This record gives sequence, C-alpha cells and structure tokens, in this order.
Amino acid sequence: MSASLYDLLYGYFESGIAVDDITENEQTIISVMDNIERILNSRARAIKHMPDYGVP
Repeated sequence: MSASLYDLLYGYFESGIAVDDITENEQTIISVMDNIERILNSRARAIKHMPDYGVP
C-alpha cells in the first residue's frame, strides 16, 4: 500500500511533501492521516452521494 490515488494524482500531500520524496511506508502513514483529517473536517450529509461521510 502507498499513497492514495488523490495523493498520487496531485503529487503532494496536504502538508506539501512531495509523494516521491518519502518512502512507501511513510506515504501510507501520511495518506491515512490526511484522509482521516478530511473526514473529521467534514460534516455528515455534506456529500449527497455519501450521507454517512463526515462527523455528525
């Protein structure tokens, strides 16, 4: 497992670190942390096609 598709397409993580500058294990950790942050910063029902996404 490595960075998410979003991170790979963008080329950078939310922190500004380039995907290619770190190891695959670090990519996985940062990618998971970024995705958890996105979920926690979203409100439930903010995305119509995924009503359970986000914090209630």
